[in-house]
Amino acid sequence: MNRGTLRYHLSILSLTGKITSFQDGVFSRYVLSGMGMSSYDQIVISRFQNGPDLKILSYLLDHPDTSQRDIAEALGVASSVVSSRITKLYDEGVVAKERLGRSTRVALTDTAVDVIRRIQGTGIRLD
Repeated sequence: MNRGTLRYHLSILSLTGKITSFQDGVFSRYVLSGMGMSSYDQIVISRFQNGPDLKILSYLLDHPDTSQRDIAEALGVASSVVSSRITKLYDEGVVAKERLGRSTRVALTDTAVDVIRRIQGTGIRLD
């Protein structure tokens, strides 16, 4: 499907109230209407659609309260990439950080876990 056709159909779905769109930086994200999503829910969902964030958040779901170094090693990416993404996720309230000596422990916030579990329960694929 070409881009113009896609834009047309997305605009019709939006005008008829079947989907809601929101901006995520330079990207437009679309979710089903009537799901009662807050702006925080939309942030968490959009992070699950972003490659590096998806990998980090998925890892944190399986390994809560881990270090940034462990995340970088497990995912095979540079520590600086993990650090910058964790800082963004922290600023958005998706993860919590705790400094312990020279390492920083990272975990998903309880609210983020609740949003993820609720969305997974609807059958919508986050990845």
